[in-house]
Amino acid sequence: MRIPKKLRKYALWLFIASAYPIYSNEIFATIQDVWPKIKTTEEAIRILNEEKSKLGIEVKVALAMDQEDKFKEINIGAFCGRNEEGYFIGIGKPSLSRFVIRHELYHLFRDGCKGFAPTIDYVVEKVREEERNPRIMDLVPFIKRKYLIEPRANIYALTGLKL
Repeated sequence: MRIPKKLRKYALWLFIASAYPIYSNEIFATIQDVWPKIKTTEEAIRILNEEKSKLGIEVKVALAMDQEDKFKEINIGAFCGRNEEGYFIGIGKPSLSRFVIRHELYHLFRDGCKGFAPTIDYVVEKVREEERNPRIMDLVPFIKRKYLIEPRANIYALTGLKL
């Protein structure tokens, strides 16, 4: 039995759309791995301030380092959060690079880091909780994050293009 040409075309587009997050994540993870790492906290703060000014971010943004490498357990490199004092970027020591700082600052610039995340431990516990109790209603935000928010931040981190 032959599959109609139109159906094959739609099947191909469906496959590309469903595989996009997998391939884009792998590509940007590889780029992030080969990006030069930041060696000191002072250098990281200097780069954070440089990148803030490039994006025109006027609010205070603190840098919270994950010294115990808890992010590795939950498979994230960094996050942008908000607490009572303002905004901050939580980042794991192995992920510390200009690429990751630019990526997280773009989330702040574009999306405002809407999530309340007072500490690194809070974020680690929230991610673990979501892994234990997935909710089907989170499908739309998940798709939006995988197809729009994360690729947009990765493109900015790589090229400086504000989408």
